[in-house]
Amino acid sequence: MKLTTGDIETLKQASLISPNLRIPKGSKRILTISLMKCVMFEKEFSNVVSKTNDVLIYDLNEFLKLLKVLQDNSTHKDVELDCDSKFIYLKSGQDEYKYKQSSKDRMSIPTKEVNCETLDYKFHIDSQVISLSKKFKNLFDFVEITRTSKDSKYSFNVTFKNVLDKDRVYNSFTKVITNTLTPLKDLPKHFKFVFRVHNLAMLDDSWWYDVKLSSQKLSQFKNPSVNYFVAMEPTSEFEKPTQLINKKKVNQKKIISLSNNIAKLQKQLSVLRSA
Repeated sequence: MKLTTGDIETLKQASLISPNLRIPKGSKRILTISLMKCVMFEKEFSNVVSKTNDVLIYDLNEFLKLLKVLQDNSTHKDVELDCDSKFIYLKSGQDEYKYKQSSKDRMSIPTKEVNCETLDYKFHIDSQVISLSKKFKNLFDFVEITRTSKDSKYSFNVTFKNVLDKDRVYNSFTKVITNTLTPLKDLPKHFKFVFRVHNLAMLDDSWWYDVKLSSQKLSQFKNPSVNYFVAMEPTSEFEKPTQLINKKKVNQKKIISLSNNIAKLQKQLSVLRSA
């Protein structure tokens, strides 16, 4: 398979998530997960890499360095990628690198798919949140996304913090992000989405994202180019739509019950007054 510029960029994006990479045989889909299993990355190559063997790269950063050396020192611009059960081959003209295949038991790779149907809420953001995370990853540990009080329909606060404890003094930075493309009407009135800054800093900041979130503390950042799944912190606060509906039903039952009790009391009072 000939590696395109887009394919090489995909490898670079994957290397920001994890040094381990597996491309299943007969597939052009990349699915990798961070070593702490907090961020999952999904994207496709331009073509199927190998129809007969998995591609198993233990150190993707090292692999990319070899690829760059091959490109810089070859008279041919095109690089072919192929593999067998023992080696991955990078070829450019008559030049060739042989890179040893890893074994699966040494690698941290995804073992199951994410069920997107469990994601409850969605909204749209541009790359500002990701760009800020990259800038602040060495200064802050957490980022909170909350609804603003003034323009809650189209804006939200992004606050970077060192600690999440309200009773402790900490450094923080807050920016109002105006979401001009989609309103936040599908989100609950109160929400607080909390992420590790380091996790968001792994994402590509050159794109906007459609964000989906689950009350099970899972989020999806997706656009036409790439798909990420990012774990949220346990301190995140919001409810499932079904819970909100059930609460409304419970409140209606309480109102009916209270009305009945008031009617009974009024009858008792009228009896006492007549006596």
